[in-house]
Amino acid sequence: MTDPQHAASYTPVARPRGKRAPSVRSARIFGIVTAIGCALVLLFVLIFALTSSPYRAAITMGAGIALLGVARGVWSGQPWFASRSKWSDVVVYVGVGVAIILMAPLVAIGAT
Repeated sequence: MTDPQHAASYTPVARPRGKRAPSVRSARIFGIVTAIGCALVLLFVLIFALTSSPYRAAITMGAGIALLGVARGVWSGQPWFASRSKWSDVVVYVGVGVAIILMAPLVAIGAT
């Protein structure tokens, strides 16, 4: 700011420590990696479901959803799979993933 009249009233806004926003490039790479990971999980779930392995399909789906929750907790930005606040997303994703994993044996019983 070269204007001396406004220079005295300028106060820089300090960003809280540890709250750095991710760069556009790293956000794009994170989005691509998570999208590929979700596509791979979906592919394996479909393969397991079509080959009469519902238990493996349920475990894979639950683990994939729980890992998405972990990724949401680690990433400081707002990725493509964010829907609420960061910590409510983490609780919902991990909770649903763990619930699916815990109910996986029931799916296997129904398939036999």
